[in-house]
Amino acid sequence: MIFLGIGTFFILGWLLSNAGYGIDFSDEGYYLVWMSRPFSYDWSTTQFGFIYHPLYILLNGDISSLRQANMLMIFLLAWFLIIILLRKSNNAALQSGFHQVLLAAGLAVTSLCYFSLWIPTPSYNSLGFQAMLIVSAGTLLSDMDRRFSSFMGWVLIGFGGWLAFMAKPPLAVALGGSVLAYIVLSRKFTLTLMLLSLGVAISLFIASAIAIDGSIAGFFTRLKVGVDFSSIVGAGYTLKQIFRVDRFSLGAKEVYGLLIFFVFSFVSAYVVCFSRPLLRLVSILFSGVALLFCIVVIFGFSELNLGGGAFQGLVIWAIPFGLAAFYMAFYFRDRLSVSGAQLSLSSFFLVLPHVFAFGTNGNYWQVGSYVGIFWVLAGVAFVSGNITSKKVRMGLFSVALVAQLITVLLLKSGMENPYRQMEPLGMNNTSVEIRHPGSVLLLSDGYATYINNAVVSARKAGFTLDTPIIDLTGQSPTLLYALGAESIGYPWIAGGYPGSMEVARLGLQRVPCEKLVSAWVLLEPGGPRALTEGLLTDFGADLYEDYEIVSTWLTAEGAGGYKTSRNQRLLKPLRSGIAAIKACEVLREGK
Repeated sequence: MIFLGIGTFFILGWLLSNAGYGIDFSDEGYYLVWMSRPFSYDWSTTQFGFIYHPLYILLNGDISSLRQANMLMIFLLAWFLIIILLRKSNNAALQSGFHQVLLAAGLAVTSLCYFSLWIPTPSYNSLGFQAMLIVSAGTLLSDMDRRFSSFMGWVLIGFGGWLAFMAKPPLAVALGGSVLAYIVLSRKFTLTLMLLSLGVAISLFIASAIAIDGSIAGFFTRLKVGVDFSSIVGAGYTLKQIFRVDRFSLGAKEVYGLLIFFVFSFVSAYVVCFSRPLLRLVSILFSGVALLFCIVVIFGFSELNLGGGAFQGLVIWAIPFGLAAFYMAFYFRDRLSVSGAQLSLSSFFLVLPHVFAFGTNGNYWQVGSYVGIFWVLAGVAFVSGNITSKKVRMGLFSVALVAQLITVLLLKSGMENPYRQMEPLGMNNTSVEIRHPGSVLLLSDGYATYINNAVVSARKAGFTLDTPIIDLTGQSPTLLYALGAESIGYPWIAGGYPGSMEVARLGLQRVPCEKLVSAWVLLEPGGPRALTEGLLTDFGADLYEDYEIVSTWLTAEGAGGYKTSRNQRLLKPLRSGIAAIKACEVLREGK
């Protein structure tokens, strides 16, 4: 028990202390631009920028603090969910007291596997995960009676469902279907209280639609345009593409890890349930070894890892498999059976990782593993429902320590191979202030030089905060955020997809002529995701006659996930405002 508390403290502190390290120049910039000015864009399929905008304002745009808040929200929501799960257990030893709180906190650490890819900035994915944790807690609390806890459960389902929709509409659909199936199978369905959940979700939807676009019709237009653009871009977001069955493959290192952790979790949990002092001592020894490995990895005394493969997150399966084996051992000894409620709850948690991944263009198994805590909870729900021995509590403590070790290894892998970055986080030692005073990150020398050179060079050229930019590099939203620019058209005009040019053109057509003609242009000639300057002709501009190059710099090696350094150019508009606006309007009227 003490070991678990120590492990929880060290892991959470370790993750929070690394929040100020590294940054990705594509996805994370997109998230930051969205949060910083969500009302600048009139089309989108995800509304996470509006949800996180108050947090962004509260923290004054401090990226490190935003990441820490994101980490804490996920951990605390998972902790809350697990406390409810344990209280709903038939095991009196799990239902109350300090032990329950400590065990729940220890298991909640597995929610931090979400950060194993190392994209810690709040995003539509983190919002979706937080929504799922809220809905899961509400689903456990909900019942057919009118007690306050049940009432709050149904309210939480509605609130979480609304958040899921704001994060990713496909997630809301899949999550709603899963919740409904569980409620029916667990015989908790009641039309009146179900309508309460629906009423909460609809009320919040209407309120957010009016706050964002002034009307429900305007909000639906936003969504429709977003869906249309998503189908045009060709990035794998069409209905036909999201309904699919993906495969996974584990490398030798991952298979060995899965087997070792399975045996480790089963043995450590099983032997503690015997009264023999020697076996109890063995269990304590196992737990101590797990904690020792956690500390050794956290402090960098070992290069232990899981191989870094795309599906390494599936090693977390060792925990539910180990718990299932633990239960079966009790089944043969005590002739315990599996109840329908137990099976339905375990099944509900089992499908949630795929619910989280539904709608993404990534492999569903890989994406689902980032929220592998739900697989862990499936195992906990499976064993805690009917095993009434008080010794099972100590067994769960032992398994939780193994789960923490797996979490540490996954986080370490992410820190050693951060998303679209060339160097481990530990090698980032150059301080860079990004956009806001006090918003400091520690970056690699190359990344720091890239940002500093671009910002200083742009300022010397007369670029000021909130100046609009048309980004034709296809991959530089983080740089635009650091410059303090207003990325027009969309927070990230992404290149590299079959329909990228068409979506960029359609997006810019929605921007007022006054803003378009005053916008500067960022180019990356010959870049791997660069968009062509032909986009400028849509509003009557010519790259070679109406702009001048005022600044150039080199990208960092690894920026955007590309090893080679590339040249970027910042161009300033030359045309007078009135003439340029007139030319743009004439062209649009003609079309």
